[in-house]
Amino acid sequence: MKVSAIQCNDCRDIVYSRARHDFRWCTCKNCAIDGGLDYLRVIGDGYKMKTLVIESTKEELYNDWNNSKDLFGLVSNTDQLNEVEEKRMKPEIEDTDIIIRRVSNGWIVFTGSEYEADHFIVTVHEEGETAWGEHEALIGLFREHFDAFTQSKKHGGIKLEVREGGYAFEEDEEDERGFMDAALDDVLEEKDEG
Repeated sequence: MKVSAIQCNDCRDIVYSRARHDFRWCTCKNCAIDGGLDYLRVIGDGYKMKTLVIESTKEELYNDWNNSKDLFGLVSNTDQLNEVEEKRMKPEIEDTDIIIRRVSNGWIVFTGSEYEADHFIVTVHEEGETAWGEHEALIGLFREHFDAFTQSKKHGGIKLEVREGGYAFEEDEEDERGFMDAALDDVLEEKDEG
């Protein structure tokens, strides 16, 4: 069976995704691949595309991923990495750091772990299949990672929303709202007098 793969220019690992949600990094975290045989998503900038012929079925690849056996998906060349190169490629993330990267179908966020030094948490915010999916994914990212700064029911903060029109349309909407509020005030005033 043929599979799409990437080869990292730095660590020389060849990586391929075994199942739809099998997001695989190369050893040095320079590039990653996702999508299995359903779609192709690659992040990073130092890689070459490859086509591999593997002696496995789609079911074997899925079961390998699903059962965390990890027999497939990575052809590692880690013995070529020395300690200096490995440190250079891994981002140094502290527990208060947040790194946001744009990927082909959304946003990926790396945050430091407050529980364990030298570890980080990866969160993917995928775009919905709407015209505003990219914007909605970014709003979800901000709400999850910057919730202390966003507006809530009882607290002020940054208000996040998607609007179809530009600023010119917002002014027209405010004028219209002002007119409607004035008309409502007139009706209520007449009712109170009557």
